[in-house]
Amino acid sequence: MDVVRRVINAYNRRDIEALRELNAPDIEVDWSESRGPQQGVYHGRDELMAFMQEFFESFETIEMEPERFIERADDIVVPSSGRFVGRQGVETSARSVLVFRVEDGLVTRLRLHQTMPDLDVEKLIRWGYAYFNREHEPPPTWLPDGEFVNAREDPDHATYRGIEAIRKQHQGWFDSYPDLHIEPREIRPNGDGDRVFVWAHFSGHGADSGVAMDMELAHVLTIDEDGRTRRLEEFFDRAEGLRAAGIEG
Repeated sequence: MDVVRRVINAYNRRDIEALRELNAPDIEVDWSESRGPQQGVYHGRDELMAFMQEFFESFETIEMEPERFIERADDIVVPSSGRFVGRQGVETSARSVLVFRVEDGLVTRLRLHQTMPDLDVEKLIRWGYAYFNREHEPPPTWLPDGEFVNAREDPDHATYRGIEAIRKQHQGWFDSYPDLHIEPREIRPNGDGDRVFVWAHFSGHGADSGVAMDMELAHVLTIDEDGRTRRLEEFFDRAEGLRAAGIEG
């Protein structure tokens, strides 16, 4: 996220050298949806810098205002508005959506869209579980004030509010099962698109006993329009989970 903010700040400053440092040597820039004369796909940092230099020279004033930053799987989606004043004093404005891919602290891919790209809910959900398994903490797709409700059969059943409370609760899992792995075996969004049913398989070994854990339960995620998690609730009973998600069995 910080890299994307720095790229936008460098763009607004017309700082070519800063942009060069923030973009990978083999970056791909897909500008094919542009409504301007520089429509096309650019490969590599040198092509991108030439593109940016030509763009900067076309305008007296360039201002980009990001509306929000949305972490969507491996991408960061940035709806934004722009204000441009040409060399002849003609002012224009435009709204667009930039999609950044950042790897190892550098932008490796940038795509321009005129409208918000479609949300692939299944891909996003699978990415979130993979992140959890790899990093041992809640994925960044959680909203900061999200809620996690573990199954009522659990001895520590409660509603955990806020990402820090959720992180602490999850850490208890990894303390008990250091190799905990959760695999989403079935992902079913409901008809309204605001809740997702996940039938998940839990596996791992007890930290002290070494005894294997092997079980399945339901997760019901409530998500916003950007795919960010507002609430995740657990159910041992599959049918109850489906009802909570608003899905007929």
